[in-house]
Amino acid sequence: MPSEFDPIYGSDLRTLITKHNPDAWLFGHTHRQREAVEGDTIVRNVSLGYPSEVEAGQEAELLMRGMIDV
Repeated sequence: MPSEFDPIYGSDLRTLITKHNPDAWLFGHTHRQREAVEGDTIVRNVSLGYPSEVEAGQEAELLMRGMIDV
């Protein structure tokens, strides 16, 4: 749910992404797995999340989110 504090935790960089149209835009430090597409660009959070949210043995799979085929 959007809140008035959203700009504190993230930036709306859609204009920049659309202007330069990279294959991928990877980001982190939000502690939540998120993925979207902006134009032709894959926008993906590569954070693991909080330790209590990562099952033992799942770490490698989550880290591989930063490895993408473009």
